Amino acid sequence: MEYILTNFQIWLCGGSVLVAPCSHVGHIFRMRRPYKSIPGRDSNLYNSLRTVKVWFDDYEKYFYEKRPEAKEMDAGDLSERLELKKKLNCKPIRWFIDEICPELQPKRTLHEDL
Repeated sequence: MEYILTNFQIWLCGGSVLVAPCSHVGHIFRMRRPYKSIPGRDSNLYNSLRTVKVWFDDYEKYFYEKRPEAKEMDAGDLSERLELKKKLNCKPIRWFIDEICPELQPKRTLHEDL
């Protein structure tokens, strides 16, 4: 999830991402985590939920459509992340979808158009 979060932060907070066709990306995993995880909590879902709550604005509902179990999860204290987003004057996710990645536009149904 970190790579998605990093991309959102860069684009929404004034940066840009360049594509280098010949580049390769890798991830080196640590032998063990430098932090304790809470037993029974899906760390990937928890981190995804935190990202969605900070960055996805009105698009949060689409995340819950795919991961309804996240509705019951506590995302923890997001005040520092939200304050940083505000301090950096980051754009809303709608801007990213409209300007950078329009293929992410959610499919609309007929009743939404009425």
